[in-house]
Amino acid sequence: MATSRQRRDRAVLGAIVVAVTTLTSMTLVGCAPTVDSRADYIMSRPLPSDVTAKGVVLAAILLASGDIDNAVGNGLVTPAEVDTAKTAIEEHLLEYWTQRAEKEAVR
Repeated sequence: MATSRQRRDRAVLGAIVVAVTTLTSMTLVGCAPTVDSRADYIMSRPLPSDVTAKGVVLAAILLASGDIDNAVGNGLVTPAEVDTAKTAIEEHLLEYWTQRAEKEAVR
């Protein structure tokens, strides 16, 4: 049979676990953007003058083939497009850049 101190310790531990779980989930939900919100951001935001969706997709392809320095040197893609492509690859968002490039090509 548990003593009153053991019951109290279990109750305190349970309250701590609940508090930590609640705070962690609030922090993650409040701070971490969802893929959908990042996709909306990619698809709709105005881009800087040195970034195009087509350039980001092309930079991603060139990063994979290893010819990126030559492409930047020849003005095929900008350094900003290369940086954006790297981020898109790391965050698994390249498909949204491809969709934006396709959307812009139709215009």
